[in-house]
Amino acid sequence: MLAKSRIFSVLLLGLGAALVTWGLVSPHFFHDDGRLPLSLEDTTLTVRDENARTTLNPGPGEILPAAVIRQHHVELLDPADAETVTVRIGSTMMREANEEDIERLVEASVWSFVMDRTTGEAVGPATMTSQLGLPPVEVPMTGLWAKFPTDPGKTTYEVFDGTLRGSAPAVYTDTVERGGRQLNIYRQTIEPTNLATRYADMFNTTTFETGDGGTEPGYLFYSADRDWYVDTETGLVVDIHENLETYYGTRTGEPREQVLVFTGEGTEESVDRLITQAERIPDGSEQRAVITVLLITGAVLMIIGLIGALFGGRRRRRGTTGPVRNT
Repeated sequence: MLAKSRIFSVLLLGLGAALVTWGLVSPHFFHDDGRLPLSLEDTTLTVRDENARTTLNPGPGEILPAAVIRQHHVELLDPADAETVTVRIGSTMMREANEEDIERLVEASVWSFVMDRTTGEAVGPATMTSQLGLPPVEVPMTGLWAKFPTDPGKTTYEVFDGTLRGSAPAVYTDTVERGGRQLNIYRQTIEPTNLATRYADMFNTTTFETGDGGTEPGYLFYSADRDWYVDTETGLVVDIHENLETYYGTRTGEPREQVLVFTGEGTEESVDRLITQAERIPDGSEQRAVITVLLITGAVLMIIGLIGALFGGRRRRRGTTGPVRNT
């Protein structure tokens, strides 16, 4: 029969092994590491320009000054799992005027795609529906959009642009503090691009009259200078500063008819909400601390239990004397 001390040592050994095992496997069950939560509440970023200029409708027309808001609303949908989630982004641009919503609308589109919850990378193509009520189209999806990688680096990332229907590099430029959070700034520059060469759309071309009474084709050009403000722990986009311009020009890019001039940045209210939300997303530090404690405690208990199980009985036998004979 085992001595009580050896039984206790074996129990310590088993408990230590259990703690070490739990410390090693728990990361596979609890994802407390800054990946995009599925329960985000504040998912709308509003970018506003008090002095924008737009046409009343998409395409050529009279350009008018007006305050314009540009909103990006993110929804997280099923199917979703520990690694990926289906994302739907509604992107709208509207004039702030006393008009019906449909008359205030400058442009609108809805994008759906699967995204990696940790890196922010798109997984597969996107489906896009525009304001015109046309059938959805499939668009190759590359780069990031709603989220940068968790703990983003001071490097360059490819970031998707809905108007371009493709990605363009965003280069790290600075780190600033706002609302007690560190934010990385990434500058994205898109040179004037003929959209008719990128995808088919009824508004990508027009016709100009020439001086001799004839006509010549015109093309819609788009350019952007954009700063992405990204939370340095979660990778969430919390602010955007952007200068956008679209115009109809000749084949060589000579501007002829202005369509949009927009210089905006995130409104204070929406940016503060997104920063506050980023604070509530676990970055994994608490879980890593608990795992470290489990591993160290378990290892210590295993060593103590192993020593007790191997040598506790020997010490007891050496200290035991046999019966004394009377002679």
